[in-house]
Amino acid sequence: EAAGSDASSGETVEAEPPAGIALPEERHGDMWTEDEDEIIERAVQEQGPMWRNIAQLLPGRTHSGCRNRWVRMQERRLAQAGVHVTGATGVMDVLRRIGATW
Repeated sequence: EAAGSDASSGETVEAEPPAGIALPEERHGDMWTEDEDEIIERAVQEQGPMWRNIAQLLPGRTHSGCRNRWVRMQERRLAQAGVHVTGATGVMDVLRRIGATW
């Protein structure tokens, strides 16, 4: 269910992360957790880069924050494979050429 207000009760309803992934009760500053990274990776694989939808799975995170985190994760993965790129445009160009499931 999407995040938003429940008109009948006035309560906020949050989207739930995928089954089997629990978000931490407390955050340490702006540090991302491994569970949050997994939620982002899985959501991008399942629905594509729908950042506003993905952010709804991560309370307290913005769509731009989720996008930036995903880009940084891809930069690291590509660098480990010997491909050095920076920024969203560079990452997307490389992933288009080699495929997102490399």
